[in-house]
Amino acid sequence: MLWLLACSPDRPPPKAPVVDPNPAWAAALLRHVGDDGTIDYAGLADEPALPRYVGWTAVHGPETDHFRSSDDNKRLAWSINVVNAQMLWAQVEGFTPQATEAETYPRVNVLLDNELVRLDRFVWNYVAPLYEEPMAVAALACGVRSCPPLSPRMYLRNGLDLTLDRRMRLWAASGDLVHEEGGTLVFSPALRPWMKSFDMFEGLDTPCAVVAPHAAEPLATLLRAEPCNYRWGPWDDRRREGAVDLNHEEEPVLPDVPEPEDEAEPAQ
Repeated sequence: MLWLLACSPDRPPPKAPVVDPNPAWAAALLRHVGDDGTIDYAGLADEPALPRYVGWTAVHGPETDHFRSSDDNKRLAWSINVVNAQMLWAQVEGFTPQATEAETYPRVNVLLDNELVRLDRFVWNYVAPLYEEPMAVAALACGVRSCPPLSPRMYLRNGLDLTLDRRMRLWAASGDLVHEEGGTLVFSPALRPWMKSFDMFEGLDTPCAVVAPHAAEPLATLLRAEPCNYRWGPWDDRRREGAVDLNHEEEPVLPDVPEPEDEAEPAQ
């Protein structure tokens, strides 16, 4: 799925603030995003931390001196945070996403590292191939039901692998990633473009194999059945919009998932 945004492709980004806006944006996410991914768009529209964060990332990106010496986890966490914020910024600015058969990120130009880049190309030409971490799909939210639920917390370098695993488990438990219809497993189309990245790892050549290690019973058993009887579902562009419960859990409760037999290794 490719999101075409009804906007000028060269709209100027917000002005970069002088003070680092990361703490303010982290607090704003907790105010406007629920643990289940529900987003308070009305509140975000009046949230000054969002344009300040978007403006800051336009000139403080992964190619600046600060990031060039950083490890991949720090740069990947930055990239996830930026894509999610840009998606929110586009939507609260009134740009309507329209799904077509391509990718899952908007064809809209954004300023990163003082260079104008298209957000979908940033994901597919930079994030996906550079880090070779397909689990990032569970963190890159687009605000609608076909995409993973948006996290109310910013992604950090420390514990990033565990965080991505938790996000995939939450997505699987939501019912929006995969559900059964008449004996067929129906998967969200947001996962489909990432299958070529998962396919680099031995044994992860079907969406069933990708999701099974992160699913609770009885879904896990269905996903492990051979062969994988599945199809890709239609795009669901309903927003995850509503009132947000501000009583965030420190560690949202996750369903128990079966222990994986063997960890997938990169294909030779």
